[in-house]
Amino acid sequence: MSALAAGGSSSGGAPGGVAARQTWLDAARGLAVLLVVAAHVVDFVSMRGTRAEMLEPPLHVIQTMRIPALFFLAGVLFAPYLERSWRLVVRNRVLLFSWLLVLWLVVERLVDVALMRADPPSLADLGAYVGRWFLFPDHNLWFISGVLLMCVIARLLARVRWVLVVLVLVLVSGCLPTLPLGPLTGLYVAKAPFFLVGVLASRLVLVHGRRISLHVAVLLVLLFVPFGVLRSLGVTGVLPSAAASALVALVGLPSIVGAGRLLAASPLGRPAAFIGRRTLPVYLVHYPLALLAFRALDLGWGWSVVERPYVTAFVLVPGLVLVALLVSYLSRLSRQRWLFATPSALLALFDRVWRPRAPVAAPTGLGWTGERAEEGGGPSRQG
Repeated sequence: MSALAAGGSSSGGAPGGVAARQTWLDAARGLAVLLVVAAHVVDFVSMRGTRAEMLEPPLHVIQTMRIPALFFLAGVLFAPYLERSWRLVVRNRVLLFSWLLVLWLVVERLVDVALMRADPPSLADLGAYVGRWFLFPDHNLWFISGVLLMCVIARLLARVRWVLVVLVLVLVSGCLPTLPLGPLTGLYVAKAPFFLVGVLASRLVLVHGRRISLHVAVLLVLLFVPFGVLRSLGVTGVLPSAAASALVALVGLPSIVGAGRLLAASPLGRPAAFIGRRTLPVYLVHYPLALLAFRALDLGWGWSVVERPYVTAFVLVPGLVLVALLVSYLSRLSRQRWLFATPSALLALFDRVWRPRAPVAAPTGLGWTGERAEEGGGPSRQG
């Protein structure tokens, strides 16, 4: 997703002055999205009346942390936009995630129709489906919607950080009453706000993340294990369930930083960072592709999931990631970047409707997709 070279060290400056990519950060993002793919595959296996018993315990341990980690890292990379104009935020972030929601809701609907073997949907049906689920979709697209909402909230409260801090505390603590946000209300309220945690901690993370020693990185990872195990066993002590989940997730955030630092120092660092720079394609492609793959296996096109749960998991997790990376590569090669980026025609229309008052320099930090925005508010290399 980035046109920048892989790897490389970075300056330890503030978020707005990151001179180059931080490999450990990309590696952490790669690890987080791989954990999401693995969890979805194991969930699909379990839905078929069998269990990958050796894989479920570790995935349950990290379950409380994996989605907050993705939101957290997204917030870290969004932080430079707090100092920029609303026009740039809307152009490079709000427009991007809105487009991705519309496009991939259509893909989701088409996949559902294919699985049900129903007649092709009409344009009116597709429009109604997108309109119904745009703000609070279910399935995997809730994450994209959550990032979009958090981008707007973070920019709205950019000048009143104390309100942002209070909002984070209220949301992640589970103190907010139930809101009518669709079937995944709990995720929007309890998980998405970790994006705001990343925004608030961005300077600290970017300055010190690459400086921590490997010994400290190991300690950060190990620190999460007892908390994750107790939470997976349902042991919350005197804390309410929501507060316990928030506490475990907060402990898990330094662990994802430590894991990224360890990965970057290992031979797995470059492939993990490569995947991390393509988080959007991996996240968006893997879920509909998994639905189709499991339906094919259910119909006997291959092996039996019930008889071979481990084969299914160990083949599909890397397989889904590789296909997603291939789709990303082909979209670039064929110049069809609209699959994972705002179409140039839409950006041109936006520029005509909302003209900048004066040339505005884009943030010198990195956006959520890991790329730099072009100078003067031009199109960012999001694909």
